[in-house]
Formats: sequence, structure tokens, C-alpha cells
Amino acid sequence: MKDSIIITLFILVFLALPVAGYQVAISTPSSVQVGDPVIVTGTTTLPVGVSINVVFSRAETTTTLIEKKTMTVQENKSFSISFPTKGLERGQYKVEVPDQGTYSFLGDSVTVRIVQLIDRSNEVTFAAPFDQPYNGKLIISGQIKGNQGDGVELTVEGSSGILFGPEFVETDNLGNFLKQIAITTPGEYLITLNDNKGKIGIFTYKSTGTTPIETTEIQTETQAIKNVTVSANGKASIDQPAYFKITPGNTDSTVITSSGIDWVLEVSKNNGGIEKINLAGDMNPEEIPIKSSDSAVYVKVYPYSFKDSGIITISGNVKSIDLLSTPPSAFSTQTQTSIPTTQSPFSPLVCVIGLICSTFTLFYRERERKGK
Repeated sequence: MKDSIIITLFILVFLALPVAGYQVAISTPSSVQVGDPVIVTGTTTLPVGVSINVVFSRAETTTTLIEKKTMTVQENKSFSISFPTKGLERGQYKVEVPDQGTYSFLGDSVTVRIVQLIDRSNEVTFAAPFDQPYNGKLIISGQIKGNQGDGVELTVEGSSGILFGPEFVETDNLGNFLKQIAITTPGEYLITLNDNKGKIGIFTYKSTGTTPIETTEIQTETQAIKNVTVSANGKASIDQPAYFKITPGNTDSTVITSSGIDWVLEVSKNNGGIEKINLAGDMNPEEIPIKSSDSAVYVKVYPYSFKDSGIITISGNVKSIDLLSTPPSAFSTQTQTSIPTTQSPFSPLVCVIGLICSTFTLFYRERERKGK
């Protein structure tokens, strides 16, 4: 009997002791651009040396684990951890500190944060290809949806660090932009675009080929003219066409345009007549056959539709392609750009005959009405 009383008292004393509770509070941004890390910071009252699990999951209709990381409580009782988002889809995600087993959290702890991943990469359409042959320059051009002359902040980063920017580049009233960056080696280059709404995205350009080797060896003219893929870009519209000069290489080749806009080409070879090319529509590139025997080829480019304007890229295996600031003499006598039109099936003579027949019909109907 005495033993049972002692055990009962011991249990009552144990239940009366306060339960040790700990606090943890985490913070995250409410939204993060896809490609940027989700940075989690927090504080806790847990003992130093205790490990805390932090879980990053997609939280839509169901919860899908993305990654789990473990951190250890330090002397300052604060912590920071990050989760990469490259390759993830836009949508709703959450960061959570689940129950830590033997340690319980007080009710005022903040253990869950919701994060929206935002992806604006579909707002930009690139005109210059992502894969470019190495020629000492990287051409970055495209169009940003909804950007009406507000400019775009551009940063270019290579293996050796930042090559350009962050610096704002001009955009026109349709959101078109163009920038040529000098590079010294082939490789991958990260392109970051931001505007006044925030980050648009991070994109990868590749420059492939062999790094030119400086030499003092005297080359003949035939040796110097080697065919490599070169390109040039320019803005083009009906009112302001783009003009290019193509210098052929030592073999016949074909020069092509970028697609996405239905381009009209006017081509002048060897100071001869002008040939108009408009066969591919807006889904495929137009092609210009180039012969090594051509002295020089001049090209005038403009969109087929008055509603279109944008950046045209011309590329090919030739000696050089240059964007001209003024119209070449082959086009200087032109006063207006001619647009291909579909001829009406009705000739003027048919229209006149129809008008005469209609007049006589009305005349006789009026005469019959008065006779009645």
C-alpha cells in the first residue's frame, strides 16, 4: 500500500512538470524566378548541435518532394539554406520544417512557407540562334512581349566571369533588341535578361569552333579567303529596310535568313538587275544562292506585311556578311518598296461592261414603270 502511494505521487509530480517546447521560425521570398534559388532563413531555440530537416516540395493538388536538406543549429541560433530551382516548372511550392522527432515546437512557430515559382521565359522570342559558330563575337537579339521601348537589362557571363553588364539595352516600340558582344574563346555563355517587371530568365548561348591562332605567316589571297559560317543582324520594317553586303568565299554556298517573319529579299549581284525572293513564308528561312565568282552581293530585306517588323539575321558559309548603314547604289534609285500583290481576276474591261449593262437595266425598268 505504501509503495503504491509513492508511485502515484511520483507520477503526479512527473505530470506536473512543464513540457519542454522549442520554437522555430523560417522565412522565404513569396515568389522566385525559375532558375534562381529559394533561400530559406530562420531562427530557433533548439539546442546547439541539433540537426534540423528542411523540406522543399511542390504543393499543388498533391505534394511532391523536390529535395530535403539537413542543417545543424549553431551558436547564434540562426540558419540559412537554399534550394536550386533550375529546370522546375512554374507553380506553387512550399518549404517546411517537419517535426524533429523528440523535439516539439511551440504553437507560435512558423514551420511552413509557400513560394510561387515564376517563369517569364516564354515572354521573349530570340532571333539570333542559341548555337553560333565562333568568330569573335556573340550576337544576342530577340523580341520581348509587352516591352514597348522600356529597354531590357542584359548580363553576359562566360567561364572567366562577367563579360557585359548588367546594363540596359535599347528596345523599340515592339520590344525588339539587339546586342553584339565581343568574345575571345568559344564556349557557353549565360545570358540574363531583366526588365522593369523583374527577371525574365537565364538563357544559354553556345559559341562553337576553334579559337583563331595569331600568326605572322604571310598568306596568299586564296589562302586567306576561307569559308566559315558568319552572320549579321539588323532591324527591318517596310519603312526602314535592312541592307546587307555579302562577300563570297572561295566555294559556292547558300546564305539563309532567320524565320519567324515572312521576309522579302531583293538581291543584286555583280551590279546587275534586282531579283526578288519571297518563297518560304514565316516558318522557314529564305535562301540566297551565292557563287564564288560573284564579286559582291547586296541584299535589301523587309517584311511582307506592313504589320510586321523585327530583327533579321542572315548567315552562311561565306567570307563576310556586313550590315550597311546606308542603301547601296543598287537600291538608291528605288523610291518605294514594291510588295507582291495578287492580281484581281476581273479586268478593267469586264468592269466597264458590267457598269454599262447595269445602267441600261435601270433605264428600261424606270421606263416600264412610267408606262404603267
